[in-house]
Amino acid sequence: MTGPSPSSSPSLFGRVSQEEVVLQLAEAILEYGRMLQQHCSTSEPVTVKLDDLIYRFREERPAIMQALLLLKDRGQAKPHIPGINWKVKVDG
Repeated sequence: MTGPSPSSSPSLFGRVSQEEVVLQLAEAILEYGRMLQQHCSTSEPVTVKLDDLIYRFREERPAIMQALLLLKDRGQAKPHIPGINWKVKVDG
């Protein structure tokens, strides 16, 4: 007996479409950025590490990258050190 295929495995967000996972991840990344921003007592964009996001949200790198790229398209994130760190803007 084999296990479920990766596409049918539930993610942190349950059984939803890949697009919905990306949207939920983007919102979760923003919320994580808010937490970091409050912890650092700053209103500046915060730096998030790609590997930390992968570990924190238990998602594969492509899904996290898609969420970060969605945030980039919205003007809420930009690569800081490509492939390693991103700056996330969580205010306004």
